[in-house]
Amino acid sequence: MTDQDRTNDEPQRTSFLMRSTTAATVTALCTVLVALSAFLAASAASDSDDNYAIAAQSLEDANFWYEQGASVLREDLSNFLEIETDPYCVIGLIFETDGESDIEDQLEDVGQFCFELSEAELTAVVEWTLDDDVVAVAHENQDAADVALESGLEDSAKSVDYQAALVLFAIGLALSAWAALTHTGDKARIIFLLLAVVALSGGLIRLVTV
Repeated sequence: MTDQDRTNDEPQRTSFLMRSTTAATVTALCTVLVALSAFLAASAASDSDDNYAIAAQSLEDANFWYEQGASVLREDLSNFLEIETDPYCVIGLIFETDGESDIEDQLEDVGQFCFELSEAELTAVVEWTLDDDVVAVAHENQDAADVALESGLEDSAKSVDYQAALVLFAIGLALSAWAALTHTGDKARIIFLLLAVVALSGGLIRLVTV
C-alpha cells in the first residue's frame, strides 16, 4: 500500500472509528440505563404495593370504627338528645360530616339522610356528630386510606413510566449493538446508530420527567 493509498483511507478509518466509538458509547449508556430503569420500576411497584396494603388496612379500620360510631352515635342521640334516627340517617351523618366543615355546610348534605327530622333537630344531630370521638377516629382512618391509595396510584404510574423508559433504552441498546456488529453498509450503520440515539434520548426524557 502506497502512502497515497494510506492518505486516501485515512478519512474512512477516522469515520469508522468515530462510528464505532459512538456506537460503543450509546451501547454502554443504554445498558446502564436499562438496569437503572428496571430498578426504579421495581422500586416504584414495591412502594405502590405497600401503599395499597396500607390503604386496605386503613379502610378496614375505618369501616370498623364507622360501624362502632353508628351504634354509639344512635344510642347517644336517643339517650342525651332524645332524638330517634334510623340507621340510614346515622350512616349518612357519619359519612357526610368530616369534623372540619361548618355546621351550615353539613345541613344540606345530611338532610337527604335525615329528612324526617326538623331543622333544629338536624342541627343538634350534626353538632353531636362533629364532636363524636368514635366518628373522628373513623374519619382519621378513612383519610389515611385515601392518602395511601393516592400514593399507591402515583407510585404505580411512576412504575409504568419507568417501564416505558426501560423499553426505549432496550430498543436503543439493540440498535446500537446492531450498528456496532452488523456487516451492512455504512449508511445502514449510520441509520441504526441515529435511531439508537433517538431511542436513548426519548428514554432519558421519559426518565427525568417521571
